[in-house]
Amino acid sequence: MYLLKPNQSGKSTPYRRNHLLRSVGAELLALLFRSSPTESPKPVVQTSPGVVLSGPAVHILLILASIAIIAINLKNIYCGRTLTGSILDPAINIALLQVNAKIFELLVIASLTTIVAHRIRQEMLYGEGVPLGLVGGAFLFSSLSYFWSPDFCGSFQHRSSQRRKVRLYGTIILCGFLAASVGPSAAVLLIPRDQPFSAGGAAVYIRGSVEEVWPKQMDFSTSGIEPFCALPNATEYAMCPSGGCAAMVDYSKTRFLLNNYVDLQQNLSSFQFDPRSLSIQTTHQSMPNIILSGNWRSYACETSMSGIHTATAIFLSKLLDGWYMTAMSIPYRELTSTISQYKYFGVLSTTANSWVPTVRVACSDAQNISATNNLIQFPVMPEFGCWSSTNQFEYSMLSRTSSQNIRTSWVSLPKKFGAVSTGLVLEAPWTANGESRVILGCSIDARWTTGDVASQDVGDSYVPSNFAGNPTNLAATDDRHSEFRPKNDSSWIRIELQPS
Repeated sequence: MYLLKPNQSGKSTPYRRNHLLRSVGAELLALLFRSSPTESPKPVVQTSPGVVLSGPAVHILLILASIAIIAINLKNIYCGRTLTGSILDPAINIALLQVNAKIFELLVIASLTTIVAHRIRQEMLYGEGVPLGLVGGAFLFSSLSYFWSPDFCGSFQHRSSQRRKVRLYGTIILCGFLAASVGPSAAVLLIPRDQPFSAGGAAVYIRGSVEEVWPKQMDFSTSGIEPFCALPNATEYAMCPSGGCAAMVDYSKTRFLLNNYVDLQQNLSSFQFDPRSLSIQTTHQSMPNIILSGNWRSYACETSMSGIHTATAIFLSKLLDGWYMTAMSIPYRELTSTISQYKYFGVLSTTANSWVPTVRVACSDAQNISATNNLIQFPVMPEFGCWSSTNQFEYSMLSRTSSQNIRTSWVSLPKKFGAVSTGLVLEAPWTANGESRVILGCSIDARWTTGDVASQDVGDSYVPSNFAGNPTNLAATDDRHSEFRPKNDSSWIRIELQPS
């Protein structure tokens, strides 16, 4: 072994000229183009600016590759149809990208190997030496089994200062962890995948005051849609109060029967549940279809549903149509290649922050009410919890005329019934002798809450989307299995419904 001093003559030795090739793992090229058939002596230490600059060449390659990969991921390049490439086969292109990910992994391991080898060399030349089990650590650290091998574990008995041990073993263990994790990380960064992609946005302004757009008090007579919603086919329009009636009837016909005191929560593992949602279709040209989502009675302690803010949904529907037409018309340009690929989307959706209506309802047990009785039990609705008790209400407007039809009527409930927006009386057909009928008293709690109005994903064969409302400011989950979980803050505002 030799200790070489700086070259006083200024001429580069064969080792110095080929050091760059050696540092990046291309030592075979250095041997092929050597000027002498005999191998020169290997230096132990060589002091030279050229050697210092060429030593980290493998790290520079890794840094440049990492910057390119990270920049592509941060820019969020939308591949669209270009993923197929000239081969016109996405599977082959994905396989080629996997090969690139493996090459990047090998480049990272090469860089880590250089670091570990340098650390071990430093300890051997200038430190207190290294145990025999660590001499080959630069070639074995990338294998996890090395860290519980006798060679590595036994080397901890080496007599050395605590500080040097921490630096040496810390470097080897850290590099081993990075070598084990670089493979999956490179695949995640290099291989494109289907995921939600932000493709633009717009500010939506709704004309009117906050009280007009999100009213706290509502009644049928002042809503502005009374003539329209009084028609016999009012259930076909989602904007009418009876708009979801037909959908709920159809839903109940296709599902199993829920009886009083049946608690499905006790048998959740034995039931196969469909998504608990309702689709309300509309024939009105400017009104989008609505998806109501929530929980049904016996799935939770009470029935609850979240809807949409109609004005916001109408604006989003128009924006969605405009975005689609614009995306279809963008020509291909080199500088805007990503934008021009939007027309090849897989699914399309739009979301806006808004206030959405959320409603819960609880009904009493069936009550046999005679023709002379007008006392009805209604559930008491706590503001931040499930109902557990009922209270009596004298309903003076209760009809005493017998009927063979189901009848409903709205009723304003006083404050003793808790957080209620309104009440509903449901009368079953009278008995044959006309003396009594079964009545249910239902308490309804409607509120505005912060949430998202979002369209359902639609495919590349674009059709008008359905819209759903999703509350975003819910209290922590509990054993009620309810989606109606208001927080004790200003994000939930009660709606007062006045019968007309």
